Amino acid sequence: MRIIPIACALLGALILAGCKGDDDLKKSGETQKKVMAQAQNAVPAYHPRAFPAREDINWYLRETEKRGTWFIYALSMTGQPLFYIVSDMKPRNICISISSPDRKISSSGGSVVMSAPALDGVYYGGAGCDSYYMRDAATGGYIELSGRAFTLVTSRAPLFLETDLKRLEPKMAEPEARTG
Repeated sequence: MRIIPIACALLGALILAGCKGDDDLKKSGETQKKVMAQAQNAVPAYHPRAFPAREDINWYLRETEKRGTWFIYALSMTGQPLFYIVSDMKPRNICISISSPDRKISSSGGSVVMSAPALDGVYYGGAGCDSYYMRDAATGGYIELSGRAFTLVTSRAPLFLETDLKRLEPKMAEPEARTG
């Protein structure tokens, strides 16, 4: 029963705020601007001089646009190597598309386009897609890997994967010798 008085009080406050109109909104906006100016003067925003994330993205695009040999390793969910493939192309997700999977949505309020191509000129699906395709470097044959039971690691150079790791196990106490 306490909800009704609280709801009435909130409704009354909203009505009063609406009656005061633009004057309160204007004062509020001016106060916000003053506070932001004080904050900027007290602690100015840092202006970066280097843009390593942009450099990294450009490096990635240069590296992945090159044709050449790719080494693709499939690892189990526990990180154990399962197999590897040598491909003459980078593995591509099957959900990647040359044409946009979305379309322009128009209404009386305007238009909305849901996606745009990435910097490499293709459209990436929004959902997780667990199928990849590639081409065998030796035969030119089509290879498709599907599933969620493994992780792919892709490299431009062969990787040394240590597979003879010893598992650390707790040392068990020796059973006591029985006497008598």
